[in-house]
Amino acid sequence: MSGNEENVCVVADKLSEMCGLTGKFITNELISVHGFQPVLSTSRDVPTKFANTSEVNVFHISQAFALDDSVLRGLVSESSSIFYNLQTAKDKTSEFYLHTSRSYRSAIRATLNKLREAIDDEDSNSDDVKKYENFVTIFYSIECSWHLCEFLLIDSSSISTVPNLLEWTKFHFPSPSQNAAEMLINLDRDVDVRSNYWVTVKGLILQGQIDIARALLKLHSSSETMTFQLAEKDLQSMPIFSSHGGLSLQKFRSQWSYWSTTLISKIDSGLYSTEPDLEDIMKLITGDKATWMEVCKDSNCWYEHFAGFLFFTQPSAKYFELGASVNSWLSQWASSKGSSGFTNLNHLERMVLAVLKNDMAEFIHSIQDIADNKWFVVHLTDLLVHCDQLRMSNEGDNTSLVIALRENLIYDYGAMLMSRGSLWEIGMDYLEFSSSEGLGAREILLQRIPIKNDLQATNVIAVARRHGLAAIEQDICRVMVKRSMSLHNYGNALEWAIRSRDNIYVTKVANVFLFHYCKTGKMLHKDLLAHVGAKMFISPRLLFLVKYFDFHRYFSSRALAQAAELLVNLLDSKIIPEFFWPSLLADAIPLLEHNEPIIPSKETYIIMHHLESNLIPFIEKKNRQRENINTDHGDDIELNLIDGYPDDLVQLLRLACARNLSRAMIIENTLIH
Repeated sequence: MSGNEENVCVVADKLSEMCGLTGKFITNELISVHGFQPVLSTSRDVPTKFANTSEVNVFHISQAFALDDSVLRGLVSESSSIFYNLQTAKDKTSEFYLHTSRSYRSAIRATLNKLREAIDDEDSNSDDVKKYENFVTIFYSIECSWHLCEFLLIDSSSISTVPNLLEWTKFHFPSPSQNAAEMLINLDRDVDVRSNYWVTVKGLILQGQIDIARALLKLHSSSETMTFQLAEKDLQSMPIFSSHGGLSLQKFRSQWSYWSTTLISKIDSGLYSTEPDLEDIMKLITGDKATWMEVCKDSNCWYEHFAGFLFFTQPSAKYFELGASVNSWLSQWASSKGSSGFTNLNHLERMVLAVLKNDMAEFIHSIQDIADNKWFVVHLTDLLVHCDQLRMSNEGDNTSLVIALRENLIYDYGAMLMSRGSLWEIGMDYLEFSSSEGLGAREILLQRIPIKNDLQATNVIAVARRHGLAAIEQDICRVMVKRSMSLHNYGNALEWAIRSRDNIYVTKVANVFLFHYCKTGKMLHKDLLAHVGAKMFISPRLLFLVKYFDFHRYFSSRALAQAAELLVNLLDSKIIPEFFWPSLLADAIPLLEHNEPIIPSKETYIIMHHLESNLIPFIEKKNRQRENINTDHGDDIELNLIDGYPDDLVQLLRLACARNLSRAMIIENTLIH
């Protein structure tokens, strides 16, 4: 997981073992590999000896998706909120960028705490402990290097480089401060007998904490001696550079030169020889190379004491001046360790080196090697671009290069999140602020999200609406219609069909309702049909279904006049499906045979007209199809309850119409005086 470690993936494939292996990147995170025998320019164009001997397998190899871990999920969610706020904020000041950076680091620190808690809760030998320990290493490196970038690049309010470096060093190497706090709280006069006393005092000096070091020296049992009193006087009079101190750089350098020359003369004259530890401290302050070499031997990493060295040798150094100082210090540190310097640095040390040398191209390259699924490089690059602090080259204007880098990183990260079933919503937010390619990819990737139930479908549709992707909503509704139909959940299918506003799908589902009524005489999902409302106008077939349901409600409630009027209107509406003519006209018989005429003569003629012009031709058509040996079985008419009795239906209708017509005409032509 660090830059120096190699990950080995074993491909168990018989063919590959015999002939060799080749691969190709499908995405930045996915490699496809398969067996392959190398072909040279001199090779004959014939099948190899391995042809048809073993099956050919294609393997997809990808990096483990770390962010899917339950402990890291909170970091993904919180960082996405910070990212979204950064993109949408209107008032973007330097203070806002600094606050954003600290919010990101706060999320990282919280994640580190959760990881340590998870390690404490697990069995020390479990695989999860090893995984979480690896995560701690990864995210500590992220927090450490981000913190350094925050001090040197993002915090534009500070023009002092060395004090910022000292603060960063104290934060990541807190042992001297913690030990000093413990000693000062106890106020133990015998504190100098502790084994870590002088280590702590020197550590404080190396971190520029002069006042705290003086306080510890006063607790020494020999603090009243002349040597300690002299040390107190020299440390108290030591010039401290401050960009806000009102002292010019030239005047500070003059004072520092005089003070350090005086201190060196005191050391050379042996005034500190009676206290070797105090003498070492004074030599460190004056920049004595041999003493610093000894300090470097005990350091954990090359940058542990670099800020302290600058504090005593180049306290007014600016960020752009650090490159030469870093190279000089690294050579000195490597010499003390007996190593060759750069080649033995771990991944974090290389990242810190790149930042201090202001080599952002190398830094961005390095942080992409961290096994965090590109979380770090995406968010830090985006923030640095926003605050205009990312320079990939010192030659010319590289704004377009930086913007393209940011957009590509965000696009890859968003697309990767979209591929995870639980993080796709967050991925949509990232793609919204990536390149134009990312905006187009949202629609494609959203369609590929696996939908297992209605709740997930509704969630996807809500996101699609929020991003203005209306076509996605319609496609998802169509998919849900097909799924509900296959499960015979026709009520749900009708709801999704209506949401899709697709005439074809609505018609198809409405036909199922009508077919079911023709076959059983029962209406499906009455509660749903009763509340369709104005949505019935999406499809003529749905309009007919709802109106026919209303007819049944009128008839059941004995509102026969309204039922008769609606029935006649339906007959004349020209939206009746052909297969439904027998059922609809059969419903007219009880109204025609009612004791008191409900249907007037004019409407009776309408019924008779549809009987002759629609029902009888339909019956004749079906009879001809039955006689044809090529007729498909199971046609629509076969679903009808009255199938097999078409002549009886026609005869009953004619008789009912005749009786109703005679009674209606008598009543209509009777004059009441």
